[in-house]
Amino acid sequence: MLNYSEYDLMKSSPVNCVNLRIIGTFTTLLFASCLLFNSILLWVFLKYKNMRSPTNIFITALTILNLVGSIIEFPFIIASKFACRWIFHHTGCVFSAFIMYFIGCLSIYLLVAISFERYYITKNPLENSKNKIQKTYLSILMCVLVALVWSVLPIIGWSYYSLEGAMTSCSVEWKDRSLNVVSYNLTVFLLVYFVPLLAIIMVNFKLIFMIRGLQQILKKKNSMEGRRIIIERNATVAMIFSIVGFIISWTPYAISSMYTAFINSSGVPPLVSTLPSLFAKSSMLWPPVLPKEKSEEIHVIETEG
Repeated sequence: MLNYSEYDLMKSSPVNCVNLRIIGTFTTLLFASCLLFNSILLWVFLKYKNMRSPTNIFITALTILNLVGSIIEFPFIIASKFACRWIFHHTGCVFSAFIMYFIGCLSIYLLVAISFERYYITKNPLENSKNKIQKTYLSILMCVLVALVWSVLPIIGWSYYSLEGAMTSCSVEWKDRSLNVVSYNLTVFLLVYFVPLLAIIMVNFKLIFMIRGLQQILKKKNSMEGRRIIIERNATVAMIFSIVGFIISWTPYAISSMYTAFINSSGVPPLVSTLPSLFAKSSMLWPPVLPKEKSEEIHVIETEG
């Protein structure tokens, strides 16, 4: 276990400096990509009001989250990897870990909210989407508050944030076997990973069968209603694939963390453990590839009726 008092004494990473700098180079490219694509997507949402549908509001929240997180989080990691050690001491470690952990928690809760929102829209494809805008903002606020609770708890005493893997990034403590840490880890794996993941899987399986049912509905609807259903169906299919990609990004890190937390306190080798963490951060690139509804097109269809 790495105690807080040892942060300033950490001289170098157990991973070869050359390997760290190679990873640092890839992290820099990832940082630049996250900034570019998320900035472009946010600019599009702000500039074009016809993009402000309930689904796109959720995606905008993810985009802002990832953009802010990238700006704050990546410089810590990149600088430390090129320095071959953590250079920001205890305060920087806690701050960096808090930001990244908050992003992870909030992202998965937002994906749950998006899944339920797509389910509702697909089930009621002809309902005016503008009626759901307030509920969308309320859902985002609830997701933020829940994610904030899980992120603040390690700061106030239930578990704690510490250096991980190659000692060039920080996260929630996984190696400590004290009751305080183990109880927190069990709780977050259940309520922040497994339950949301189960909800996402169940809802999206229902969506898949619902989409198949829409084929029969299309045969009975007129062209106006059919166009609206096709729009919602295509957006839902794209959303399902994007959510699967997002979950894939985080799963290797979750498996590595669970192995360290509950099976082997020594964890996986430092270099190996660094790669799932970096792969998880690639999830910040997912919002730009999520489907974007043109709510103006939907509005036109509605007014035509």
